[in-house]
Amino acid sequence: MYTTHARVGASQTDTNGQLKLVSALDIMQDCDFFWMESEQEFTNHLIDNGLGMFIMSRQIDILRLPHYGEHVSATTYIYECRGFLGLRNTALYDEAGETCVRTYGVGAFVNHATGLMTRLPKDVSAAVTIDPKIDMPYLDRRIYLPEQDMELLGEIHVRAYDIDVNHHMNNARYLEAVMDGLPQDYPFDRVRIEYKKAAKLGDVLHVGRIMAEDGMCYLQLSDAEHTPYTVFEFSTMKEGE
Repeated sequence: MYTTHARVGASQTDTNGQLKLVSALDIMQDCDFFWMESEQEFTNHLIDNGLGMFIMSRQIDILRLPHYGEHVSATTYIYECRGFLGLRNTALYDEAGETCVRTYGVGAFVNHATGLMTRLPKDVSAAVTIDPKIDMPYLDRRIYLPEQDMELLGEIHVRAYDIDVNHHMNNARYLEAVMDGLPQDYPFDRVRIEYKKAAKLGDVLHVGRIMAEDGMCYLQLSDAEHTPYTVFEFSTMKEGE
């Protein structure tokens, strides 16, 4: 478990003074990275062996987005670490300790040089502090698009400041890239994201959208050959979730 603290600033809010979803994801991602400092054996193994942890999927449940000036905290919890995969919860809390945003993500250990998934040795994974899973629905990490025609909305070029320390497009920037693809005033409080291929500097991302008959909105970033980089599902949580 690792916790960071922040205060919602003007650059992180929308026109209503509410924390942007992308900014909330930035806060939680920073907490994920800072967590590594608390697990030195795990971090040293990644550095010594040229490995990185690459996100494969993420589910984001939005209970409430804080407003400008609020004090918030983010906490990350590793609830499974074995073989090729690490699974974590990261949550954003308000000053009263109430959950604002809850997530779960699946990451793979990947060799930077080869791009191949790499198994973590048992002694290294055993040294990682394991926390209980937080209480939330855990939906399938894979997203299956409905059999409908996809509307093409335009294209986005990956810029230098989209690139992070892993030398590809930062995970939060994919979400930022598709937010304008949502219909105006589209209601949602859950986002599922499946990361399929890392976008790099100079890549052109083609934005596609499917409005499903059940009201869900699917957005996809793909290359010119229609191979997806990332797939998104925007929906509303069921009552009681």
